[in-house]
Amino acid sequence: MADVRDRAPGYSPPSRELRRTASRRSPILLAVAAALQITIAMGPMAHDLGNIQPVVWGLAAAIGLVQCYFIAELATLFPDRAGGTATYAHEAFGNRNGWLPALSSWAYWFAWTPGVAVNLILAASYLRATVAPHVSTVVLSLVLGGLLYASNACGLRLNVKLSAILIALTAVPLAALLMVPLARPSLFHVAHIWPLRFPGGGFPAGLAVKWLFVAAWSAYGAEMSSTIFAECRTGGRTAVRAMAGAGTACLAAFALVPLVMTGIVGARGLGSDPATVFLAPARVVLGGAGATVTGLMLAAALIAGAQAYIISSSRTLYQMSCDGYMPRTFLRVNRFGVPVNTVVADATVIALLVGIFGTNVVNVVAAANIGYLLVFIILPLSFVIIRRRRARAGEAPVVPRWMTPVAVAFAALNALLLVAGSALWGVRIWLTGAVVLAMAFPLMIARAWQDRRARERARGQ
Repeated sequence: MADVRDRAPGYSPPSRELRRTASRRSPILLAVAAALQITIAMGPMAHDLGNIQPVVWGLAAAIGLVQCYFIAELATLFPDRAGGTATYAHEAFGNRNGWLPALSSWAYWFAWTPGVAVNLILAASYLRATVAPHVSTVVLSLVLGGLLYASNACGLRLNVKLSAILIALTAVPLAALLMVPLARPSLFHVAHIWPLRFPGGGFPAGLAVKWLFVAAWSAYGAEMSSTIFAECRTGGRTAVRAMAGAGTACLAAFALVPLVMTGIVGARGLGSDPATVFLAPARVVLGGAGATVTGLMLAAALIAGAQAYIISSSRTLYQMSCDGYMPRTFLRVNRFGVPVNTVVADATVIALLVGIFGTNVVNVVAAANIGYLLVFIILPLSFVIIRRRRARAGEAPVVPRWMTPVAVAFAALNALLLVAGSALWGVRIWLTGAVVLAMAFPLMIARAWQDRRARERARGQ
């Protein structure tokens, strides 16, 4: 298997490479951090969909689990690719054209980078609601963001350990809430979850599709595990097991959490304060002091999610630069083997989206999801192309053969969801997404100019 760098004529080796410091558990931890992002849209979705919202979350996570198997095969075949999910398009299309894999990777970076701001705004909201009522949400978000970017610069191993600590802290109150149907059945009301009903009556399918579009941004998040396989000591050898575990963990979280929370306080209770959606059920189950502890722990979960987004987006830009699609500045890594020059790009897009949508995190997510679903149209097609190429060479597939038609169906499903969902969210959402996606092309032109100058200098010598 040829190294991607051999096929990227503009590639120049960075002064340092990414290091294989992560354990085989690290991808699972990254997926768990992604699974906790259900808090972002659960309140607003419950307000609009009532007790239908657990079904929408479960459906989105089930789609995400199946897609993990496409990624598992690709990660096994290309274990040295940083950035994961979106960058496999380079292996499928890179020899014929550059714009499609470049657009896939840029769309992925755009999808996750606003998640840093979204998570930090919500973490700050929980901190304000519990222990810091007089501190500005914006100030808290900026302080937390500065600390996270500084932590990310210190290496993947440290950040995985930090994520593990934050997730462990979150697990205690969250487990207490999820055990309510068994431990305190009197607090769980079946009438809140059955029969299924929309707040306004009837079955507005368009509203369900609109929220399925947003749910995909969080519920497909198990795929984030693939972004660090190039830094795992096991490489791609355990990719199938890791992706299956990550997808199953996300499915369990996205199926159970909204179901139990709705059973405790009802959809109306969840929608009463969308920014701090877990505090209402926490007050019912744990009391005032317990709700404070829960708020602090959920702030920790959101910080862990923001950290996962920083890790994923920085590796994606690094791999794009390795593939010759982005300016060479993104190739540079620090002494800990971390690509740190993505900070300015992150800040630019975050500032753009926050400037347009303010602290309305759901609109930020909806705009970012324009890029995310584009990735999941290209990914299954990449899977099919690479699989057929290998079949012609007589090589056996890694996951079952029947996954090929499933991949085609999922590409079509995600295309339909992208078109319908973005239309339902409105012109400002899809136009913002389209503008940010278009920013990839001047950066590609800048890289082509850099490579041309490098070749001219080489000929002159």
